Order: sequence, then structure tokens, then C-alpha cells
Amino acid sequence: MCDDTCRVVYDGYAVSFSVNNGELIVLSKDRVGYKLVYRYGSAEKEIRLDDRTFTDMVVDWNKRVVFLSTYGEGVFYTTLDEVKKGYVTLTAVNDGLLTQNQKSCLRWSVSVCGNSEVFSVEV
Repeated sequence: MCDDTCRVVYDGYAVSFSVNNGELIVLSKDRVGYKLVYRYGSAEKEIRLDDRTFTDMVVDWNKRVVFLSTYGEGVFYTTLDEVKKGYVTLTAVNDGLLTQNQKSCLRWSVSVCGNSEVFSVEV
């Protein structure tokens, strides 16, 4: 438990979480399904996700991109700007994946090559 030197910032089940400069994002599951919880200071957003089985989350804080892996449908991304506004549009990034059964994402990154964004993954 906490004493004077620490405080609880999230008290719930987490599939995955990421923290950066006071921002917290959590991929969580409850009785209803999966959700993203975003906190910064006293502001909090909770976004219900669709009926996919989400397995992991990685955040590229520099590019402000959130990657979500699923079991059976591959990998999707959204932006932290959308999460902060209280909604998400999930876009698939499955080209080149050998399987769409992604249990975890170790590291994702976004690069720009010419006029295109290139996504790379280490699973």
C-alpha cells in the first residue's frame, strides 16, 4: 500500500499500461468488455472499445500513437489526440504480419519515408 511518498493513480485491472510525463493510458477489461482509460492531472477519459479481444497496447509517446494488438484480427492504431478527446478510430496495420493472432507487442514505431508513414513492429 502507499505511504506519504506515493499515491495510487489507477486502481483496477490492467491488460497493459503506459506512463509518460504525467500522462497515463491503460488498456483494461471489465464485465462489459475492453476500454481505454486516459488520465492527465485531474482529467480522465474512458473509452469503450468494440468487441475484439485486445491482448496488448504499446504507446509511441513521441509520435502520439497508440497501438493495440488483438487475438484474431491483428494490430490496430489510434492517436493520443483522439483518446484525449474521448473517442478512437481504430485503423488496421496488418500488412506483412504472418498471423493476426497477436498476443503481445514489444515495440512499435512509426517512421516517415517520403510521403508515407511506415509502421514497424517487434512481436
